[in-house]
Amino acid sequence: MSVIHNSETTQAPVIAGVEITKDTEGRFNLNTLHKASGGLKSKGPSYWLAIEGTRDLIQTLKIDTGISVSPIEAIKGGVNQGTFAHELLAISYAGWISPRFQLQVNQAFLDSKKLPAHDFALPTTFKEALAQLLEKEEQREQLMLDNKKKDEEIHDLRNLFKKGMTLPALAKMLNGVNVMQINAYFHARGWLYHDGRSYRVASYARDRYFTEAINEVNLHGREPFVIHQVVLLRKGAEKVYDFYRQGELPMKKKWDGRFTHLKLDTFQGGPVDVV
Repeated sequence: MSVIHNSETTQAPVIAGVEITKDTEGRFNLNTLHKASGGLKSKGPSYWLAIEGTRDLIQTLKIDTGISVSPIEAIKGGVNQGTFAHELLAISYAGWISPRFQLQVNQAFLDSKKLPAHDFALPTTFKEALAQLLEKEEQREQLMLDNKKKDEEIHDLRNLFKKGMTLPALAKMLNGVNVMQINAYFHARGWLYHDGRSYRVASYARDRYFTEAINEVNLHGREPFVIHQVVLLRKGAEKVYDFYRQGELPMKKKWDGRFTHLKLDTFQGGPVDVV
């Protein structure tokens, strides 16, 4: 297996002065990502791969994408040694290191896919100058519309979110989302885990995006037992909404393709004991 380096035809991402190399299958070198993050030993790829949520994520990626090559491969020895992973896994690894680093990596990956900009040519006629001016004005107006739309989405989300809201409760308000699969989706991302009785919040997402409520269940003829319920924090609701707008959440087969949501003035949910 050979590693692809930066060239005229392939633009490798560069983060903190470190070129993030890829193998011939297009998988990213996690060791170079680790170096770009600062190289803290406890944040090495091997520690991330040892997490149960990571193993679940890799298995889910294999099943859901149907890719013909392994999403991750470790090469020991030689000039091309390292752990090479699918882009989604590389971004997940970056998020495990830190949210800020994940944003850096995601942006670097996006920038590496952009085509080189064409050389700017000065207009030679009044007609060309006018056309360029109109194009710039259209771009400015589009940017203003995009910003306005984003502001409206943030306002709408504030109306949607209520303290104590669960993942399925928010999912029910988002048109087309498969409510039955929403917890499994975040389990696959490594944000939740299952303790055999209920979903629990993984360390990565705890007190950042989600928290937990404790519910005591009393069944006739049985000892009472406790189950945990995943509860959204405001930042968690924002992330869910972002995933929805980006088309990443599990959707119903008969979804109409529209990204809309219900506007409810009240959230029907009793008080919970947050832990």
